[in-house]
Amino acid sequence: MVDPILWLKVLIKPRETFRKAKNKGTVEGILFNIVPAVISGIILDLLSRFVLDPTRVGTSEIYIANYLLSGIATTIILWTLISYITYWTSKIFHGKGTIKMHLWLISLFTAPMFLLLNLVSFVPYIYYSNVSKAIIVVYSLYLLFLALKETHGYSSIKSIVNILILWMFAIVLGFIMTILYPPLY
Repeated sequence: MVDPILWLKVLIKPRETFRKAKNKGTVEGILFNIVPAVISGIILDLLSRFVLDPTRVGTSEIYIANYLLSGIATTIILWTLISYITYWTSKIFHGKGTIKMHLWLISLFTAPMFLLLNLVSFVPYIYYSNVSKAIIVVYSLYLLFLALKETHGYSSIKSIVNILILWMFAIVLGFIMTILYPPLY
């Protein structure tokens, strides 16, 4: 079941919460943490497309289906890439955590952070919207750092290197996507 209280605890007292929740993860718990993030991505993507851009009202079902699929795909692909790249890197660094423990702790903070990011993205006219997004991303990296340390019994250096490898992968993937699918402006 989705536990917003646990999400709040992760955001407010992450070290303590990760330590207590580390061995309590289940596959169902992981799914229950990710599903709300996916749903919020879909809803907020559709709302932002049609509410903030009224010229799109009355567009075709194909257009709506495209945004439904992009909301689902973006959230799932991002979560999967973050989770598995950091897990594989952790195994290279001889991390002690299991895949279930790793995915569980990652899902505990990515779900509320995706929700926050989607909410901030939905209101693009907030003066500090980009600053808010940057703060959310930086705090997410801090939570990832703590989750990796707790899951795998890491030193701070190994956690930082793991996150840097994730960022390098993201940059390379971004370049590849830009070459394959150049912007249309």
